[in-house]
Amino acid sequence: MPKDYSIIRTEDLTTVRFSKTISSDKIRNAIDDVAENSPTKLRLWDLTTVSYTLNAREIKILAEYGKSKPFPPSKVALIAPADWVFGLARMFEIYRKDQVAEHRVFRTEEEALVWLGIEENTQ
Repeated sequence: MPKDYSIIRTEDLTTVRFSKTISSDKIRNAIDDVAENSPTKLRLWDLTTVSYTLNAREIKILAEYGKSKPFPPSKVALIAPADWVFGLARMFEIYRKDQVAEHRVFRTEEEALVWLGIEENTQ
């Protein structure tokens, strides 16, 4: 399965940017990729240019799948400017809630970076 995402790691931040139509399998692959390759404590998932047709059940399954991975205590920002993507990402945020990672959904990358405490020029 081709990767429709890129992962950029800096010392402080792991950024996942999706570029095309994504499916739950592709999201699961990205979760695996981040988990297996030394995730940082700050993570940014950019859903700005994606299209997908996930339903509430699939969102819940993906959230539970993410909880099963050995992530360090962390802050995870999701960027979702489109209304329908924002709504699905908010569902994910609620389902993903746990003691290890704090998730928050934002409309812009700037808002997400401020919440993460990252200077914009590190991107």
